Amino acid sequence: MEFAKPIKIKEPKKFYGKPGEDFDTWWVLVQVYIVDQPEKFPKDQRTIDWIGSLMDSYAASWHIKWLKGTLNGNHPKSMTGYVNALKLRFEDKDAKDEAYAELEEVRYEGCIRDMFTRIETLNDKAMVSGAALNKLILERLPQKILEQMHVVDLTGKTDNEIITIITNAGRTAEKWEAARKNLGLKASFRKIKSSKYDYGTEEMEKPKRRKGKRDRNRRPKEENRKDRSRGKFKYQSRPDNKTEGIDSSELNRRKAAGECLRCAWPSDRKGLHRFKDCIRLIKLDKGTAAFPKAKEYQKMKIAAAQLSDGTDTESTDSSESED
Repeated sequence: MEFAKPIKIKEPKKFYGKPGEDFDTWWVLVQVYIVDQPEKFPKDQRTIDWIGSLMDSYAASWHIKWLKGTLNGNHPKSMTGYVNALKLRFEDKDAKDEAYAELEEVRYEGCIRDMFTRIETLNDKAMVSGAALNKLILERLPQKILEQMHVVDLTGKTDNEIITIITNAGRTAEKWEAARKNLGLKASFRKIKSSKYDYGTEEMEKPKRRKGKRDRNRRPKEENRKDRSRGKFKYQSRPDNKTEGIDSSELNRRKAAGECLRCAWPSDRKGLHRFKDCIRLIKLDKGTAAFPKAKEYQKMKIAAAQLSDGTDTESTDSSESED
């Protein structure tokens, strides 16, 4: 039958006692090692000697000086007296103030867990609790997390319970933020003051339409649309009878010429259309539709008309002469 081997904890590193060295952390590791292996430290004298073996430089000099004091009878060699003298010599007196100053600089950087890890680490020395700790945390939370917990009453909650509530709210907000980025959504927020706590909440707000810019998805009014073929003629609301008001003889002429019955669009002009699809202004007078500038086809049409008139006159003259 095999028995599991006991887990061995490594001895703490050397402590030099130099300025800026973290004595508190080193001393916690020393105490953990002593509690984990009590069989190695049956007496206080052995424990003190082992702690002295972990010291070097300035700390070792202080340890030797303290041992000389016990030999001279200045103080007994007890664990309680040794620990008190050790803390009095190496414990940082300004550590609490420095930790609190660093605690005030902690900010939310996208992960609520990382934020509380830094807060709890610094608060071990700063020792802030109660309403002061709650205010310090709430002032550093972004609006998206406060929106998740603005309906929660934090009155009467312990520090651990408040941290748990804020952590859950932060994780929910971070999941929503990740989902929003994946979907490509855009949201704008406005701040609302709470009546109980001095922090705001987020609320979705519709983006405002910019003034002076036309909405592309909005169709223009009938009277403001432009003719795509010409670019200067406006649409006209189409009546039920698209040829209403045009003389019947003019309709027959347009029909024979192949022109649009509504606007008299010439048959040999690009953009010919049926009168049912006509979007130009109705032409009530007689004749083919006039254009601002003469085109080549119009000149050719006039020349052809003159030529046809000349041939007709010649044929009539010849026929009269024969008679």
